[in-house]
Amino acid sequence: MHCRVILMNAYLPAGSSPDRWIDAHDAMKRESSDRLGQELARLQAEGSPNGFTFETLSYLGSIENVMPHLVREENVDYVVLGVQPEPKKDRLVKLLNRLPCPILVVPWQNGAAAGPRD
Repeated sequence: MHCRVILMNAYLPAGSSPDRWIDAHDAMKRESSDRLGQELARLQAEGSPNGFTFETLSYLGSIENVMPHLVREENVDYVVLGVQPEPKKDRLVKLLNRLPCPILVVPWQNGAAAGPRD
């Protein structure tokens, strides 16, 4: 059995001006790639189970638009989606409705899975 794990990040520059996007794109792409690389290194240091491979992908765009594209293009069978503890519910629902595969939503806080609330 082979399991290909894709660590993906979608990013958008703050503000709505396309000029700001152009100016911020390189820095945001670099930061996204660096953070994904750090997470990949952490996973590899912990040891990968046999049959698992990991890769990273970083995209300019909203998660609602990028994720469905990635799922189709990469033939993704299952999505594990880390979200902020208080996600924007309309964006999350829009994304979930656009994905054609099973999805596990995991709340994240400070770079780790958030535990149950009191």
